[in-house]
Amino acid sequence: MRRRFTVAAIIGAAAIGAALSGSAGCGDSCVYGSEGCPCLLDSLCESGLVCVGYTCWDPVDAPEPPVDLGTTGMDDGGSDESPSDAEDDGSYDESGSVDGYGDDADGYGDDADGYGDEGDGYGDDGEPPAPSAWVAVGAGDTHSCGQRSSGDVECWGANGDGQAQPPDGIQATLIDAGDTRTCVAATTGGVRCWGAPGASTPVSGVFIAVSEGRAHGCGLRGDGTVLCWGTNTDGQATPPSSSFRDVDAGGRHTCGVLEDGTAVCWGHIGGGKASPPSGELFMAVAAGGNFSCGVDFAGELICWGNDNIGQSSPPSGTAYVGVTAGRRHACALRTDGTAVCWGANDAGQGAAPSGSFTQLASGANHNCGVRTAGTIECWGNNGQGQASPPPS
Repeated sequence: MRRRFTVAAIIGAAAIGAALSGSAGCGDSCVYGSEGCPCLLDSLCESGLVCVGYTCWDPVDAPEPPVDLGTTGMDDGGSDESPSDAEDDGSYDESGSVDGYGDDADGYGDDADGYGDEGDGYGDDGEPPAPSAWVAVGAGDTHSCGQRSSGDVECWGANGDGQAQPPDGIQATLIDAGDTRTCVAATTGGVRCWGAPGASTPVSGVFIAVSEGRAHGCGLRGDGTVLCWGTNTDGQATPPSSSFRDVDAGGRHTCGVLEDGTAVCWGHIGGGKASPPSGELFMAVAAGGNFSCGVDFAGELICWGNDNIGQSSPPSGTAYVGVTAGRRHACALRTDGTAVCWGANDAGQGAAPSGSFTQLASGANHNCGVRTAGTIECWGNNGQGQASPPPS
């Protein structure tokens, strides 16, 4: 939900191209964890190899690691009151609190190479962004928040619960905007949240991905474990005991990708949104309000769940590196940095602007993306200023 792509989504076009083409000893098809093939952590590579730029390398040949520009967010609490089935199947009105965002996107979508063709974390020219440049964004229900290269956080839009008012001095490495909360992985460690009551639940440790759902959240730690918190009425905050490479919290369900690429979901099953297809291996997943989507290792988009407005009917092709899911729409990032959206378009949220992005995030009925120049552009519902970011 309200998900930008996780760190796994920030794969440079060159890196993913190598991973999918079977280079560096992989033969005709990539063997997960082999040299030249996809990875997220060193522990996911074969013994003696290291994970750099989401590709397994021999240490002798490994390039300098890119700066981690990935962020999502998390929701750490909220009421145990579950929405009705009518709300969950997409028939709720605009004021409904079931948001269903993914930004993973997530998956590794969120979102979404982030490094430019050089794969160095700084774009094509290899220069680090200015401290004032935007490097990440999270889209919530009626607010959004961005992270600058300096780690500073700024928010815009609705602030009825303080969700758009970051604590003084907060510095972030990951960020996500939830329904009425905002959370970051702080540079000092752990997770800091602000907004609606319950947002201050302390979460310690080092996270490589965080995702906020409607009233629950989940984070992925560096050792592959997933920790969830908040509302658990449908089991959405009880992850299976496995090692993960991606996780995304949705409205009343959560989806993740295991080390071997298998997608698993838990929580509310309604409409098949928590029932990923079998036999598919994914790089990333995004959990929406009443549907879910993933990007497989061929770069193809696959969705499941409710499809009453086309939210589970993604565009075809194999040029995608990340996906992010909203209430009843989703967006994905292509290898060339361009964005495409599908599903609901009543507020313009399904009409992605042209040009290149390094990261995307989907909110209830709006989206935001970070441009290669370090600016943020948003589109869709702007009733409370959620799609009007401050200048760079």
